[in-house]
Amino acid sequence: MSLFTDRDAIVTEMREERLISVALSYFPDVTLTDNTIYNKVLAAEADAEERLRVFFEPVEVYPEGTPQSEIDAIPPETRYIEEPAYDWDPEFFRGERWGYINTRHRPVISIDSLRFVYPSTDVKLYQFPKKWIHVDKKYGHIRIVPMGDGNLPLNAWLLQVHGGGRTVPHMIRIRYVTGLKNARRDYPHLIDLIKRMAVIRLLDDQFLPQSGSISADGLSESLSIDTKNYKQSVDSEIESLRQFIHGVRMVML
Repeated sequence: MSLFTDRDAIVTEMREERLISVALSYFPDVTLTDNTIYNKVLAAEADAEERLRVFFEPVEVYPEGTPQSEIDAIPPETRYIEEPAYDWDPEFFRGERWGYINTRHRPVISIDSLRFVYPSTDVKLYQFPKKWIHVDKKYGHIRIVPMGDGNLPLNAWLLQVHGGGRTVPHMIRIRYVTGLKNARRDYPHLIDLIKRMAVIRLLDDQFLPQSGSISADGLSESLSIDTKNYKQSVDSEIESLRQFIHGVRMVML
């Protein structure tokens, strides 16, 4: 799926908003087909998604061990990924941890389930009540806070029996939805950025020289283009968006 599912609409927008002046100035003799323009928009969208490390639409995350029959039943229009389970740490419930887990993908839109499954048997040991699961959606931080009625039969002692007091790999399986819930509404500058990235790709395809001139019988015309400056502007906006979505990056030495 894509943010630009209406092919005709985005192609028309690109022609009217972005490509009229660009085409006349830099490649007036080249005719761009609708497919060419649309494919560049999709390529720019995929590039931006990879560089920002976030899905631009809601994506279902299925943990390992999900039955193949369930995967096969996913509607074709639903975007999904599969990810490995998380490791069980003996300190999971101790001290101030409160079952702390940091999801691999963020932001988190919703948590469907969080359960313990012993990897060698693939049998569910325990599934937490949803009201116990508290999540910082922006950063993907999960905490388990018991509340209301209910018991935790799989306490730290029982899990230590299973794991011998050591880390048990691939034991915590989380099913959740990640990505931007409504990118067009919440990140209009992202849509604009993708369009600009698509224009740069179209310019790169023409293999234009950085500078050139035409002279004939008193007529002189010069042409210069340096997409490097445009790309630097895109890089700067990518970094700004990345910090807005994920928070400020830190490096500790």
